Amino acid sequence: MPTTTTRKKEPASHVEPMRNRLSVAVAEDEPEVRSTLVKMLEALGHEVAFAGANGRELVDFCVATPVDLVMTDIRMPDMDGLDAAAVIYEKVRTPIILLSGHCDSELIERAEET
Repeated sequence: MPTTTTRKKEPASHVEPMRNRLSVAVAEDEPEVRSTLVKMLEALGHEVAFAGANGRELVDFCVATPVDLVMTDIRMPDMDGLDAAAVIYEKVRTPIILLSGHCDSELIERAEET
């Protein structure tokens, strides 16, 4: 019979910072989600070099200022995250994590193509 073990969850304040501090650019049009992402990244010991509300701002920042990682929402005003990711990756080859609260097969296909 398999046995299971339960690991005690520690509060976020006890999370050990990562050894390699990353410079991260974040784009998310929902202020509460953007703020949460920033807090989580900083709690892990990373530097949030940019936190903006649309893809155009993200592209402008990332092309002018090198970062180690980009995290962007997909659906945003002005320029969506997929278009922004394509421009950023083409110009500066930065790793990008795409975020979305929407489960939409068309968005998934666009992301895979990008």
